[in-house]
Amino acid sequence: MTQSAVPSPSGALVPSTSSTATPSMVPLFDFILVHVPPPMHLNHPRPLLMLTVQIESNLYVAMLYVGRIHPGILRVGDVLWGLDVKGQQVDKGKVKKIFARKGLESIEKDAAGAGEIASVAGVKNARVNVTLVQMEGWGGEGPKLLPSTPIDPPTILIQI
Repeated sequence: MTQSAVPSPSGALVPSTSSTATPSMVPLFDFILVHVPPPMHLNHPRPLLMLTVQIESNLYVAMLYVGRIHPGILRVGDVLWGLDVKGQQVDKGKVKKIFARKGLESIEKDAAGAGEIASVAGVKNARVNVTLVQMEGWGGEGPKLLPSTPIDPPTILIQI
């Protein structure tokens, strides 16, 4: 007879001795969904902030800027500004495509929300460690830059 854990009425996980019990993670996942609160630092109503951590190339849409969305929701058609570590605008562009990863596959999406890792096409001249922001909705405070780790410049330069 196999044993698995099931939630009790009090919410605690107790071993099940039922002959139909299977070694499954489903009861644990159900328990987590019921009892673990969602992350509070991911605030969807705020304007978008996303730190570019990687740049990808795509044959059809050119450069893709990859990063984790901190607050906000990113949608196709949004206008984003790229701000460097000093808060200076390095570019402005309209989001043309959004991609997310599912395993090794890249999936096109219409929108991505806080906490998701997304690839964005449409912004040009941005670099790694650039914060992509929606300028509307910040009020008088203006957008906040996301903390980034400086990247050392290349040690060798070859010109041909």
